[in-house]
This record gives sequence, C-alpha cells and structure tokens, in this order.
Amino acid sequence: MGFGLLLIGYGLTFSGAYRGVDIPPSFLAYGIMLAAFYYLGRYGKRLKAAGFVVLALTVVGGLKFVLQVTGLGANFHLLMILLVLEACLLFVFHVFFLLGINTLATEVALPKLARKAIRNLWLVVLFYGLTLFSNLYVKEMIPSVSFLPAGSVFALQQLAGYLLRALILVHIGSCYRRICLEGDEEMPEKPPVFRKKRSDEHE
Repeated sequence: MGFGLLLIGYGLTFSGAYRGVDIPPSFLAYGIMLAAFYYLGRYGKRLKAAGFVVLALTVVGGLKFVLQVTGLGANFHLLMILLVLEACLLFVFHVFFLLGINTLATEVALPKLARKAIRNLWLVVLFYGLTLFSNLYVKEMIPSVSFLPAGSVFALQQLAGYLLRALILVHIGSCYRRICLEGDEEMPEKPPVFRKKRSDEHE
C-alpha cells in the first residue's frame, strides 16, 4: 500500500550534517517517500496532492545537495532560498498528508488513527509558528528579552522539530500496522467487483 516505504523515507529525514552537507541527502529520503506515494496517491485526493508536494521536495532536495557539495549557492544566497522553500513545502506536505490519513482512517473505521492525524496536524501548525518566532527572534526582528537567550529559543525549536517528526513517524508506523497488514504491500491489487460480475454473467 505504500506505508512501509513511507516509514523508511520519512525516517531518513532525521539527518545530520557533515561539512555543510546533509547526511543522508534529503533528496534520497524524499525519493523513497515519492515511491510510497505512487501507491498511497490512489487512496484519496489529499494523499495524491501530498505526493505532488513530495515530487517538488525531491527536486528541491536534489538542488540543495548540489549547492551544498559545490558551494555554488553561498555567494547568491541560493541555498538559503532553497531551505526556506523546502520548509514551506514540508508544511504543505504535512497538511495534505495528515488530512489524507484522517479521511482514509475514517473510511476504514479507525477513529483513533483519524484523531491522531488531526492532533498531529495541530502540532505541525504550532511547530511552524514556533519556527517563525524562532527565526525572527534570533535575527532580532522582534524585541528580545534578557531571560530568553536566542540560542535557547533556537535549541527549543530544533528539539520540537525532532519530537514532532518522531510522533509522525510513530503515526505512519501505526498506519502500516492497522491499515495495511504485513505482506499486503507486495500483493497485486484485486480486480474491481463489477468486472467479476460481468465475467460471471457471460459464463
């Protein structure tokens, strides 16, 4: 169904950096996620839209990797532009994906999974609000206070990002276990019921 691939790809978004280069490269994670949405996109318009966003993320991730390796983006701030674009696309991805999971889980009568999708969606909104505040605060574009050092605000935002991704990773794992049974991802799709009925009528 695609949740297994998505679990791997999303897990790879927990990346570090070595000499300014993402390890593993983000385009690798997005590429695996894109393969997952080849299957998941069939199960709802919102999941299909999330797949298109992942396609854009794969392109941005590839360009970002090239700039990181070559250093071409440093002089023209291209790398910073790509990082901002990537953050915006990730926000849109999470919105479409979580709303899609909410719809899918509701259709298969898994209300707990559906509620978790909405909970995680609110956490995504809160996190991006915190990210915006953190960037403005660190760059002194909003008034700072002595008891709230810029470094602490940035560290809190980074920690919140890892916790949020961990929650969503657990949620994807729950979808894999509850919506798609183990082994089902490799099974061929069943033919539509109406085709079977037609064939029965001709016999």
